[in-house]
Amino acid sequence: MALSSLGRTFRNRLDYWTKENGQPQKHSLVNSFLCEHHCKFLFLATCLKEIPIGTAYAIYTSIGIVGTVLIGMIFFKEPTNWERFAFILMIIGGVVGLKMSANG
Repeated sequence: MALSSLGRTFRNRLDYWTKENGQPQKHSLVNSFLCEHHCKFLFLATCLKEIPIGTAYAIYTSIGIVGTVLIGMIFFKEPTNWERFAFILMIIGGVVGLKMSANG
């Protein structure tokens, strides 16, 4: 599942690298979008061979949620307080619980 998120990260970096005069070029956006979605669904399909779809989707979305919050805290100076970290841990704990219950 973590590999699935790499497609999104790659797309964001590709958009950054292909900007001209501060604006991303149209062809680079289309290519990076297609690359991201191809990688994302390839890795998600691979994960679905091992775990149930509900668990896979929960893991997939939680990676995006936690990653977005952490990036916001680190790069965009969003508030970092113990409540936010507690809720991040709850998200991670919920996903781990779903994974553990899917095995048994």
